[in-house]
Amino acid sequence: MEVLQELGWKLLFPIDFESQRYTAAISSKLIAVGTVLGCLLGYFTNCCLMTVYTFGATYILTLLIVVPAYPAYNKKRVNWVGSTSVNTKRL
Repeated sequence: MEVLQELGWKLLFPIDFESQRYTAAISSKLIAVGTVLGCLLGYFTNCCLMTVYTFGATYILTLLIVVPAYPAYNKKRVNWVGSTSVNTKRL
């Protein structure tokens, strides 16, 4: 069980909130374009395997672009406000 937890921490790629929105939009657009392109290639070549290969290549390309936490994805980090000591005796 510890091995899985350790592997989970190594596969954690933190990025800021704005970059999460950006990567979600990019991945959706790339997958959509790859799907349409794969369907068209498969239709015009009369080869269903061409559709699968095109979609697989698009999926791998999308993973390479989106998954790693590139430095550009961490430029606008959120500065969290620290906690302050609150006097609760007045309440």
